[in-house]
Amino acid sequence: MCMGKVVVRCPKCKQPKQVTRPDSSHPFWSVEKPGDSQEKVGFVEQTLECTNTDCGAKFSIYWYDK
Repeated sequence: MCMGKVVVRCPKCKQPKQVTRPDSSHPFWSVEKPGDSQEKVGFVEQTLECTNTDCGAKFSIYWYDK
């Protein structure tokens, strides 16, 4: 199965970056990590690095199953 690709933006400089989802079970993504008070959902954390050479910030996105 072909994995979906999405474009995310660096939260610091807004540089776009194309990423591939980790698997077919986690089609939805967010830059916000689920809190302890939220309903337990399956998620995968993916750490990214900005491709802008002037920025280079590291940030995470979270892939959800629902």
